[in-house]
Amino acid sequence: PHNLCVHDNLSVFISILIARHALSINDYIIVSVQSIIASTPKERLDPSASRSNPSLSRLRGS
Repeated sequence: PHNLCVHDNLSVFISILIARHALSINDYIIVSVQSIIASTPKERLDPSASRSNPSLSRLRGS
């Protein structure tokens, strides 16, 4: 519950900044996508990693 409240408040704040042109939506998208990619485990980004690690294949259902 606490995390959801923080996320809601942050999304409202970012929306206000974009609406007031204090933050470009293009810049926001670039930064957020880079952040998501950086926080994604490398095994999920590299499809060949699941072939070399059978436990990952079982998790994915292959």
